[in-house]
Amino acid sequence: MLGQKDTVVIDVRNYYETVIGRIEPPAGGAEFLDPMMRNSREFPKWLNAPETKEKLKGKKVMMYCTGGIRCERATALLSQMERAEDELETQGIFHVRGGIDRYLKTFPEGGYWKGRNYLFDLRGEQKAEDKAEQEVDQETDSYCCVCKDHHGLYKGKHVCSNKDCKVPVIVCDRCRKRAESELKSALLCPLCETGHELRDLPLPDLVGQKRKLALAGNDTAGAKKRATKTDLEHVRWVHVARLPLTVTSSDVRLALAGVVPGKGAPTGVSAASGGGRVEWIADQDTGFYYGSAYVEFPGVEDAEVAVARAAEAPPRVGGRCVRVNFAPVRAKDAGRAGNVGDRPPIPGTPGRGN
Repeated sequence: MLGQKDTVVIDVRNYYETVIGRIEPPAGGAEFLDPMMRNSREFPKWLNAPETKEKLKGKKVMMYCTGGIRCERATALLSQMERAEDELETQGIFHVRGGIDRYLKTFPEGGYWKGRNYLFDLRGEQKAEDKAEQEVDQETDSYCCVCKDHHGLYKGKHVCSNKDCKVPVIVCDRCRKRAESELKSALLCPLCETGHELRDLPLPDLVGQKRKLALAGNDTAGAKKRATKTDLEHVRWVHVARLPLTVTSSDVRLALAGVVPGKGAPTGVSAASGGGRVEWIADQDTGFYYGSAYVEFPGVEDAEVAVARAAEAPPRVGGRCVRVNFAPVRAKDAGRAGNVGDRPPIPGTPGRGN
């Protein structure tokens, strides 16, 4: 996914965390977006900005954070906004499960991560285990707020002197004594230095959105919105999105057949109506599975029935309402085939085959 142009990657951490390390997609791949926020309360305001929504339209949206909690909340927020706002439509919303911490443990050489991961515990920061300190230092763009020399470590609990900000600032060893005395009231973070502000931007009407979705019914609203999508070419392959990470091919086929666990299938529908071959879609660079799959049907008519059924009554897998549509790209290009197996693949090393 990081290598795909139709993807945007959002770092949902605070700017003072991002400045010492972040995911850097490969050239020609995903677009990196940094909200440049001082705290998480500013994220909904940034997400609600027209220019932000414009960048997300028609794109796959991947989010990440330190340990996975903030990006789970962020994806839930964007998902609500997408269901409630007709003009906001993405190709899917994903997050890096387990956050940067898990990513660096999975890829000790760093993968697409550059720099350091800011931590809120006594460790202070985390780097890729197999990377030398000197290489990590060269990957960071941060600097001392006093002398402006390159520096990538937070030490001494120095904070921005702006009373409306107070975020941590970087001070190098050479400037530490002055920063603790005569310069303490003059320390500024990079955002305050440039006058960057999100504080005054309007919040989305989250209460109104929830009320709208509750009145319409989340599933019904989602089905109506999906029905307005540009009609894709009808083929015998379908694309299933928003699947849980723990799922089996049988779960997917049963859901596409309209079979509800504990309730059975609708009249005239059998489990065989859910298609045959299931291919799990993994990021071609990282090997991570983000909740999408291709399913092959015997013929175009069989796929049409499944897509129409999903539009009328969105199927659920593992308690999640999944999205179903035709997959002409897979039908025309065998090179887009996913991983075949009863369960999604386990990630390998970025840039290498599994």
